[in-house]
Amino acid sequence: MAVRIDSPEALEVVCFPRHAVGTEECRSRVESLAEAGVRSIIPRGRSLVGRVRVLGKGHASVVFLAETVYGLKAVKVRRTDSKRPSLEEEARLLSLASRHRLAPRPYAWSKDFIVMDYLEGTLLEDLDAQALDRGDAQVLLARLLGKAFVLDRIGIDHGELSRPHRHVILVRLEPFFIDFESASTARRPNNLTSLASALLVKPSSLSAGLRRAAGVEAGVEEIVGALRRYKKNPGPQTLRSLLLLLRRGWEHR
Repeated sequence: MAVRIDSPEALEVVCFPRHAVGTEECRSRVESLAEAGVRSIIPRGRSLVGRVRVLGKGHASVVFLAETVYGLKAVKVRRTDSKRPSLEEEARLLSLASRHRLAPRPYAWSKDFIVMDYLEGTLLEDLDAQALDRGDAQVLLARLLGKAFVLDRIGIDHGELSRPHRHVILVRLEPFFIDFESASTARRPNNLTSLASALLVKPSSLSAGLRRAAGVEAGVEEIVGALRRYKKNPGPQTLRSLLLLLRRGWEHR
């Protein structure tokens, strides 16, 4: 059941932590959200704030599903005790990335919130790679690396793709990057090398499962060598060399 954005239950979410409820800052937030077209919260998600289910709750923000003038969207609100002064830079980078289908599109934002597309899919950490058939696993792996390459090319370093489990969401076999809190255009982008290392080099249940499902035969040292060449000279040719290495033997299976 929808929770009106100006209701006491919604205030606990919008003005989290609870001690901020009733302050001028809290009232201003609710007014700004209403002016941006946010009408109500739809309780959904694995986290709980007060009595309301939300999509996510972190050290700097809370994300909830909402009914808005744009339709059903995700809303990210800055925690009132967050050390981050504003979400505006994150919204700007989301806007740039979304033009290339790399991230959810933002519709409205301020220093305290972002209204953006709600991507209904599976977090990478919840992926059961062994449940994928070989062809789907290969497509997914190629798309993940391809999108990380595009993110490199447009000059955004996500900053968290070495730990991609909660920063990539899969809509069927289409990956999108989420949570651009640590993203920057001031650093040299390392998205492809970070993501490829997490998916193919560093030991984990995710990397083991994805390698096995996709039928990757290349050894770790070979992959590391390809990533070093890409890091030294990032571009289409070194990306192609990496993908050819990963695809070695696929046609024979």
